[in-house]
Amino acid sequence: MSLHLEINQGLRVDDLPSLQAKVRLRGGRLIAYAEVISAALFSARSYKVKWVSPEEGQKQAGRTSTIITAMLGWWAIAGPYWTLSALIWNKRGGFDVTDALLRAHPGNQSLLGYADAVALGAFQQSANRLSARICIGGTLLVIWVIACLLWRASAQ
Repeated sequence: MSLHLEINQGLRVDDLPSLQAKVRLRGGRLIAYAEVISAALFSARSYKVKWVSPEEGQKQAGRTSTIITAMLGWWAIAGPYWTLSALIWNKRGGFDVTDALLRAHPGNQSLLGYADAVALGAFQQSANRLSARICIGGTLLVIWVIACLLWRASAQ
């Protein structure tokens, strides 16, 4: 079961009562995983919420989102940055939104409270910072390799 999480607009769930009942009856956690799909000049980033059983690990549960992102996320201008951020997000085990959803009431426009949104924003910012460092480091490495190749070619 996948739900979409819009970080800027809060979490929207179509059938909140049945989701809450499932977690209360069967246990487990609701974890938000990031996905990026890119094509040409367009990149789309989304957040899927998945129910993770008590026996299943959070990192393993996000494997599908990680594979989709790794295969389809790179192919646009913003793709590498968003893809790295999503892969870091998923590698950290996603973001646990269980408590926010269990406190929520059906019919709310935004199911994430202020504290939940702040925690989610901090989690995303840390993944974005690491992604930016990786992108900058990779860019500098590529520039250095090109400079070395040009220097070597001019020396011959």
